[in-house]
Amino acid sequence: MRSIRKVINVISIALFLTTFSSLSDAEVIQNNAMTTMQSKIYMTVMAPGGYITEELYNYFWMDMPKEMRNSREARKEYSNSQIRIKKYYDRFRLEGLKSAKLSLGKNKIVKTADYEFRKSEFLKLFGLYADDYNNIQHVHEMDKMIEAAARGIPYQTPQGALQLTEKNIDAMIEDQNASSIRYGILLSPDWTDNEMFISYSELKISVKTKYPLYEREIDAGNGDKIKVLTFRFDEKNTLAIRFINLKEPLQDPAKDVPAILQKRLEAMGKVTSNITSDSWYGLATSKGTTRSDKDGVISFTTMKIINMKSNSGYLIIGTVSEQNEEESKKYMDYIEERIKL
Repeated sequence: MRSIRKVINVISIALFLTTFSSLSDAEVIQNNAMTTMQSKIYMTVMAPGGYITEELYNYFWMDMPKEMRNSREARKEYSNSQIRIKKYYDRFRLEGLKSAKLSLGKNKIVKTADYEFRKSEFLKLFGLYADDYNNIQHVHEMDKMIEAAARGIPYQTPQGALQLTEKNIDAMIEDQNASSIRYGILLSPDWTDNEMFISYSELKISVKTKYPLYEREIDAGNGDKIKVLTFRFDEKNTLAIRFINLKEPLQDPAKDVPAILQKRLEAMGKVTSNITSDSWYGLATSKGTTRSDKDGVISFTTMKIINMKSNSGYLIIGTVSEQNEEESKKYMDYIEERIKL
């Protein structure tokens, strides 16, 4: 399994070394460090724009001790303890990321006013003082990350070297809430299919999902920035949504929308299916699929363009599959049922 992108900060083995004195067999739990598979799953879930599926959830818990797998009460207690630790860690991590951003290129470490306090608060969970944390790897790693930012050198992660920038630090800060929700799903004693509608006013839509979509800005090429929402269904299938502002409204949406779609699909690769046009929420809409080959990686993108009510722009919804055209279309059908305009 490959993670979807490199991860800056990992809650390390120490989080999984907590002893649960109230469990019937604490000796089984106290050496419960993450296995290699669990570490990979954890990094996939926690990466900016990461994802969690029922398959990943099941693999994660399969590697737990037998006593925990067979006892929902043990799983629940483990989950509650880890989520409590994660809550304090998130507070510390946020101050660490802000400190790394402040330190970028300064050649000196600059920490936020709350950094040391949040670190002390977190370490007290382990009965440690702020100056006694070298055996708590993730806290030590945060200090190393801040130092790397200050010195302008790559930060060494378990997945390799990563050059810290304002952009990738901001991405981690912005994704912290969503990653915490994904983490909670991973550690839940039972898998849940519960979903909720989340509103994205800037793109004028609501999406029904388990956790927030990943939000980022990309350069539109003319000096403007475009907000993009992404969501990974699994390792090989992804959703992307963006809104394109227009300086002038489309004169004839019924003709203009399919023409815009045709141009975009051809720019990406070879159009593999006829473009279809209809009305969605009473709006001019067109949909089609293209095949792309980038650096030897073949993917299929099903794209849908909707001329919005205000006529100030159009919405682009794309489902990308590295498997086949059918999967790309299947996920488009799936997300169409979960979007409200």
